[in-house]
Amino acid sequence: MERNPIKNDARRTARKAQLGSDRTCCLCQEADIASLTRGSRSLLEEHHVVGEANDADLTITLCFNCHRKLTERMRANGTSMHPPKTCLDQLVAILLALAAFFRMLSDALTEWAKKPGNLATALDSNYPEWRAMPEAA
Repeated sequence: MERNPIKNDARRTARKAQLGSDRTCCLCQEADIASLTRGSRSLLEEHHVVGEANDADLTITLCFNCHRKLTERMRANGTSMHPPKTCLDQLVAILLALAAFFRMLSDALTEWAKKPGNLATALDSNYPEWRAMPEAA
């Protein structure tokens, strides 16, 4: 049983107001309000997909952990975070940043695909006739 249910409800309501109703990490899909806020600091952040120096407006919402992982991948593959000197420098930075993002997105998509695959396997085991339903087509 919660020690102070009224205070806990008020805290959850404040977190929902802070984050909005549809905010989730674009990569890991974390949406649990308790996981996405710590005190007054939101754990959802805007990530500049190709680096702020290359396009300040192109952003996605990531949780704190995914943002750090993706930024580190960008650094590791040599993505420049500094204003480009030439259009070729900018293109190299953009392509490297997108490569890091798409690698991480590919990993996320693979994880997402496992869920419906596991559900189909469970349905096959427990309700083999489900595949004959019109909704399954």
